[in-house]
Amino acid sequence: MKLLITTLLSIIVLTGCYQYGEATYPTLDGTYTLNKIVLQTQTGELVEYDDAFSFVYPNPIGPLDSLKVNKTRIHISGIELYIGYRFVNYVDSWDYNYLFNINRDPLSGEWCYMNVDYIVNGVIYPRNFIILEDGAETMTLRGPTREVDGEKYHYTLYFDRIGP
Repeated sequence: MKLLITTLLSIIVLTGCYQYGEATYPTLDGTYTLNKIVLQTQTGELVEYDDAFSFVYPNPIGPLDSLKVNKTRIHISGIELYIGYRFVNYVDSWDYNYLFNINRDPLSGEWCYMNVDYIVNGVIYPRNFIILEDGAETMTLRGPTREVDGEKYHYTLYFDRIGP
């Protein structure tokens, strides 16, 4: 009987300690500041902005359409995106919040797309971003291709995580 118990315990200890786990990806929850914007034209020309440049989306609708490098902050919490940061009475305050969804690659589990919908006067204006990088300290989003004055371009937003 003692041998049976010892054998069972040995089997449980030897086989039960191995934990299988898939690769995990960091949550995007946190506060970020925009540190750089790169515009790429259809001809491949790259224009990098890392000073107090203001980027305005063609026909701006919401706060993600007007961004200032090293000034714009966003906060992600669950399925809500906050923007319009203010520090009031020693408390972080946000002017706008939007529901959004994030899609994952079904095979790898990596984050793929972030979709934010502005609702203005009952009309939905989508802003869809490709998540290029979702590291523990950074996040890089590529906006869709846009056309301004007959020239097509897309923009990439580089964010640094500054807090939980």
